[in-house]
Amino acid sequence: MKQPKLVLVEGLPGYGKSTTAQLVYEILTEMNVSAQLVLEGNLDHPADYDGVACLTKQNMMSCRESAAGIRGKY
Repeated sequence: MKQPKLVLVEGLPGYGKSTTAQLVYEILTEMNVSAQLVLEGNLDHPADYDGVACLTKQNMMSCRESAAGIRGKY
């Protein structure tokens, strides 16, 4: 079973984060890699748009289960 990966694009306002994220998403989908694009301001975004990480307990447990065993592999 393949492990899910998370790609975060961070940077200053106006430096092309959304454009870069969109490009990465398009490349992945063209390669037939299942991907999800979540942009800041999207109401389904897993983090609060005020800059404070905010996950539901279910989201947090899902993240922890997905990441189990990957520490130290890279």
